[in-house]
This record gives sequence, structure tokens and C-alpha cells, in this order.
Amino acid sequence: MMCESIANTAVECGEKNFISTNEVCDSPSKASSTPSHIADPQLIGSEIINPIKCWNCGKEPKYKCPNCLIRTCSVSCVKLHKQKFNCDGRRCKTLYKPKENLNENDFLSDYRFLEEVDRCACKLDRNRIRWRDSYGMNLQRSKAASMKINLKLLPQSFSRRKENTTFYCFRAKAFLWRVEWIFTSCKETFVENKLLDKIPLSKAVQKFVNVSKESKCYAPSLNEYVDKKLSFYMKKEDSPANEVRYYKLDSETGLRENLRDKTVVEFPRILVMTPGLSVAFENDNTILR
Repeated sequence: MMCESIANTAVECGEKNFISTNEVCDSPSKASSTPSHIADPQLIGSEIINPIKCWNCGKEPKYKCPNCLIRTCSVSCVKLHKQKFNCDGRRCKTLYKPKENLNENDFLSDYRFLEEVDRCACKLDRNRIRWRDSYGMNLQRSKAASMKINLKLLPQSFSRRKENTTFYCFRAKAFLWRVEWIFTSCKETFVENKLLDKIPLSKAVQKFVNVSKESKCYAPSLNEYVDKKLSFYMKKEDSPANEVRYYKLDSETGLRENLRDKTVVEFPRILVMTPGLSVAFENDNTILR
């Protein structure tokens, strides 16, 4: 109970952030756990400080700094000690201490530190910013649902939400998707910002595969994909991390047909593979059709 009264006298900020020396435990076991520089005169900077008296005026001390453990008798001595020794008067709550040197006050301090962390976490949870869906987001969900596509959109603060350029075109009555083409053999990723959902995948990917060397989209690493029957796969969303599964997409149809009865988070990310890689990939992973 006495140790608890010691911790209760500590104030978090200002000049009151000191522990009264009149409440120090007098038991031999607790005295033995006191740091060595408290029992002996302290040497801070170029001055030797008497731990039994006020370091400044030599009077009977009333406070002890939680940070540097210097004893003081008044507020003026506290302020002077902060200026001279560049001390903020705050105890380092995460300071390492060997297990054999721990005492009841240390356990109580750690417990209160955990309580403070929990309090901050609860406060942040209560003050969480509530975001509202825009008209465009609600429109995309409804149009996707009419196509039997489970479209999930993230909050505005997520990077994937900011990158998404997908929109619904009323004139074409179709989605223009943002698509990330991931070519697994060369580990290259190319982005298509406005892919009409009616265009077959085998035709859409030719924009990056069959291009001339003078084109800006030309990539020498994609030469192995030229004039080959490519396979397309998409990771199944909302599946456990230890049960990763992939959908095999139909290369002769567009995204509207391929995404039907599937979940899409913001926009599709499609793996593109050559025939040799696709066989090994299907042997190593669970493929849904």
C-alpha cells in the first residue's frame, strides 16, 4: 500500500512531476533495490550532488525527479534543476531494467503504462473518422451488383482506393476498369486505366505484349509472351492467408463475364502466364474455375 501511495503522488507534467521523499519505503528489501547513485553522492556534469539534501540550497528535500532522481525542496529549485541539467522531469517509461533489479514500484509503473496504452487505443477507436460513400461509389456498387459482381470499395484513406480509376460509363453501359497485369515470369506489372469490360482478356493484353520497339509500351522482358496462348489467373479475395486460391479466367471473354460471382476489391489484379508456367502454377496452387 505504501508503494502504491508513492506512485500516486507522481504527477505527469509540470513542476509537480516529482515524488515526495517522505513517502519512500523504509524496508531493507526495497532500499537494496534503489540505484547506486541514490545512496552515494551523485556526479552530474561537474557537480557532486548530495542525495540526502536539496541539490541547490541544501535544505531538507520534498521532491525527487522521476527522471534523474535529483532531490529538491521547492518549485524554484525544480525549475533551476531542469534548466541546468537539461531535464524534462519525466520518467522514461520504456527504460530497460534487468529482471533482478525490478521491484514493486517497477511492476506498478509497467502496469500503469499498459493501462495508458489501452486508454489511448480506446480513445482512438472512439474518435475514428466516419467516412461516407460518395455517389460514384454507390453507383459502382449497384451497377456491379446488377452484373453479379461483388465489388468492395475501401475507405478514402487507403492507397488502393486513391489509385483506383474505375468508373461506369453510361453511354457504353459498361465498366471501364483499372487493371493491373502482373507478368509473373519477368515480375513486371503494367497498369491499364480504362479497360472496357467487354474486351476479351487475350486481346486486351496485346497492348503490352505485341508492340513495336518504337512504342512507349515496349518492354523487352515481355518478348517471351509474344505469339503464345496466355493463361490468366486472379486471386480469390476474402480467403484465409493459409488457404490462398486462384480463379482461372477465360481468355476469350471480357471482365464482365470473368468477374461474375466473384469478389473484387477496388479493381482486379490479373496474373499473366505462358503455357509452361501455367502448368506448374496449377500444380502448386488450388485453382477455382
